[in-house]
Amino acid sequence: DYFSEMFNQHRPSVVMLQACEGGTLSASQAFVGVASSIVEQNIPVVVAMQYEVNNSTASRFARRFYQQLAEDNPVDIAAQNGRRAIFNGPTQDRKRDFATPVIFMRVKDGYLFQSQEQINPNQQEIFIDYLSREAINHGSMPLPLLDSQGKPTSLPIEKLCIDLPLKLTHNPSHGIMGDVEDQGWLIRESFTSALLFDLAARSQSNQEGEEQTCRLSNQLESGARLVVVGDPGCGKTTLLSYLAHHYALRQLPEPLRNEFSTEQKESAFKDTLPDKPWITVTLVCRDLLEAKLDDGLIGLIKYQFRRRGYSDNKIQCLSDFIEQRMSRGEVLLLVDGLDEISIEEQRRKFAQFLDRQASMYAEMPMILTSRVVGFRGIQRVLDSFKHLNVAPLGIDEKKQFVEAWAKLVSAQDSALIVNQLESEVCYRREIAKLCENVLLLTLIAQMLLLDKQLSRRRVDVYRRAIQLMIERQRKGKGLPLIINEVCPHLEHLAYRMRLDGAQHWIETRVIEVIKDVRKHEKEVIELQRRTPDEWLDAVINQLGVLNIAGSSEEDERGLERHAIQFFHQSFQEYFAAQALRHNRGVYDNTGILSRLHQKVHELDIVERQIESLGTGQKIEPVVAGHWQEVVRFLISTLDQQGK
Repeated sequence: DYFSEMFNQHRPSVVMLQACEGGTLSASQAFVGVASSIVEQNIPVVVAMQYEVNNSTASRFARRFYQQLAEDNPVDIAAQNGRRAIFNGPTQDRKRDFATPVIFMRVKDGYLFQSQEQINPNQQEIFIDYLSREAINHGSMPLPLLDSQGKPTSLPIEKLCIDLPLKLTHNPSHGIMGDVEDQGWLIRESFTSALLFDLAARSQSNQEGEEQTCRLSNQLESGARLVVVGDPGCGKTTLLSYLAHHYALRQLPEPLRNEFSTEQKESAFKDTLPDKPWITVTLVCRDLLEAKLDDGLIGLIKYQFRRRGYSDNKIQCLSDFIEQRMSRGEVLLLVDGLDEISIEEQRRKFAQFLDRQASMYAEMPMILTSRVVGFRGIQRVLDSFKHLNVAPLGIDEKKQFVEAWAKLVSAQDSALIVNQLESEVCYRREIAKLCENVLLLTLIAQMLLLDKQLSRRRVDVYRRAIQLMIERQRKGKGLPLIINEVCPHLEHLAYRMRLDGAQHWIETRVIEVIKDVRKHEKEVIELQRRTPDEWLDAVINQLGVLNIAGSSEEDERGLERHAIQFFHQSFQEYFAAQALRHNRGVYDNTGILSRLHQKVHELDIVERQIESLGTGQKIEPVVAGHWQEVVRFLISTLDQQGK
């Protein structure tokens, strides 16, 4: 009688079909099925099981679902927590069963009840503090500028960040099933080869490439699933930082927004981003290596907040606030550096975890980043995401950077700086290709600021870049590296890796090479300033010329070790050339020309006519193979006697 009276006086707001397969649709007609038929009777919400499920699993879901509704949570949050209860349950098929419940809804925003708790003043204060931290922490580019006195000053991200050109390599919704690593190697091969055999053909190739590129701003939307993949220094982390900074500013009250913003007018990049009130959450993979995945995405977010020094009270308040908005698509999740999870199995499990979270929070946009090296092992796990390779910067992007740089350095002399820098980074053959990488473009712009001109030789540009990187790290903590300590080790290492034809080596092998150069050059006291392990750690974490390749290998004892690489292949080639010149790597008193002849012994050396912008045509020797760039670096440093 009680229930009949309830049904007579009140229309049901939610119906749960706990029996098996109540959510299954007809194979031929989309709106034929038990659950969809009930929705057509103007029932706001129907929750049903689309597969077979045992009674205890269904009851576990129902209990958690109704608890969440009683706490005034929206239906999708309630269902999400119900699925989580299934996933954390004891049954053997829990990983399969968590996806069984489905929702059929007619209500706006998923709320059954109109009374929605407002943010109290304390929550508002904590939220504003979070947004302020995000705006500040992501407001500067990772590479600081050295001013004319060599002092570091920050580079405001709003002024210099570029909407990077991207190559859409994998798009499951359009049947584009490319391989990110293959595409990455094509881009890298293009980058490291600075010989322009046919200028007209190259121009046509560039135009075709530009037509095929896209931008993050036109790929980002509600429910977007994006993985941005590229080599070190191409701007992946900076791109995520810009998004975190931009959307944090949008949510802040105007006085604080003006305080943390460095851009007085709307930029072209800013104008093209979606006009959404997204709350950004940034997860840095290297900070999550010890985190447990059992507590789901919100548990991972809490772990990240704890590492950033938030109190338990603020963590709980923020995580509750964010969790309510994730299912509504009001959170933009940014996950930086998948490659920094160096153990392949651990990286694969984390990718699987992210893929599950993407299914659970269907409306929440997600952007992941990774280096090219090592991504192939997880790209199939993330095949529901779009995969985007960072493409080389084109002339338009370089000009955009140059104009912003000139205004930042000197508003008064900006036109002069633009004319000088643009001619170098866009049209000078020896430099233009190098400047297709954001990091190297920034370093070269900095060289021009400090030195007033750039060397006409590419080898000198690399040498000066290393000097600037060493100068930059002296401003940090710990014992600074010096050039006589850095270069001998790197030259020997680069030469040995080039002999091996390797882009990256296991760290134990790198350590052995460091010990080897010290054994042969005992008189160089600078080489003994720190142990081989300490030196490697400093070069990776302070200097950045070497970095972890994003993969791991087993050593002779079967233990997993990091793979180490030069942050860009062209720097390995530069240091290998210096090793040949300084007689490092092979300590047998063999002359430079003899060793050079050995390297190109079986390679065809031909003369080709090269069109060089601004200087007409000239003849250059051209060699093939993976010693090509090493030889070009070396030849430019030799005098007429080959010394």
